[in-house]
Amino acid sequence: DAANDALRAAQAGWEAERQEADALSQQMADAYEAQALELEAAQARIAELEAAMQQAVTAAATHQAAIDQVRIELVDLQQRASAADARATELRTELDRAHLVAAEQRSAAGQAREDAATLRGRLAAYEGMATLPPAKATPGKPRGKGVG
Repeated sequence: DAANDALRAAQAGWEAERQEADALSQQMADAYEAQALELEAAQARIAELEAAMQQAVTAAATHQAAIDQVRIELVDLQQRASAADARATELRTELDRAHLVAAEQRSAAGQAREDAATLRGRLAAYEGMATLPPAKATPGKPRGKGVG
């Protein structure tokens, strides 16, 4: 009987250890399963973040290209504005010269009108003298040179 009791006690101990080992095995399987799910979720999140990062890199490259294009256009516009400013300065100088020439020409035209009026007056005086009858000689006064 004692051997049966010892066998039953050994079987009970072995059964307890087996149940403990089964429980531990189940806990490890559950932990492994949970860890596998966490790893899968982490890998999915990493893939999402990598895709988002790639989109950000692509967007940044697109924005940089747009910024570079705007800079090129800005330089072009600055050069064109500078050229337009230089041309405007040239035109202002040319206009100032044209105003001076016009003023000189107006002055010369005024002087020419005055000269023409003077010449017309002289011409009229000469024409008037040519149409007058010759003056009569007065007796007693010599007409020529050296007579006397």
